[in-house]
Amino acid sequence: MDKGLVRLEKKSVIKKLVKEKKAKLKEKGEELKLIEKQLEDASGAISTNPETENDKKAYGRIKAEIEKTIGDYQKVIETLKSFSAENREIVAGALVEISIDKKRGFYLVVPGASVCPIPIKIKGRVLNFVSVKSPVGQAILGLRAGDKTRANGGVIEIISVQ
Repeated sequence: MDKGLVRLEKKSVIKKLVKEKKAKLKEKGEELKLIEKQLEDASGAISTNPETENDKKAYGRIKAEIEKTIGDYQKVIETLKSFSAENREIVAGALVEISIDKKRGFYLVVPGASVCPIPIKIKGRVLNFVSVKSPVGQAILGLRAGDKTRANGGVIEIISVQ
């Protein structure tokens, strides 16, 4: 193993991801409070005004959207917390270090694309996400450290699995 590489520990990765999602959840909660207040104000206005009725409908749609997002974040947090167990083979929730055509990287294997779609930095390293439904995810499921496989025309070597 290259001694210059910083190792990522699964526990710290999960902790950071949960913290980020909780912060976003809090943000959405604040947005929801604001929309509920605006909706209440619009409801208190004279209902014969067509603009007020349109505002109420718009606020209602926004409120429903925010509530859905909050529910999604809550599901993501629960999913991330379920990833805490260490793994010897690659399953959803495994933190893996892999080499794809000799380019090394860390990946968190997730059950779907919505958990964390964009890479993030932890301890100066980029953490990517791979869905079990993707071609790479399908190719690496069930593998262990030291195993090799092919996907998307490239050679994948499993360096470590947590």
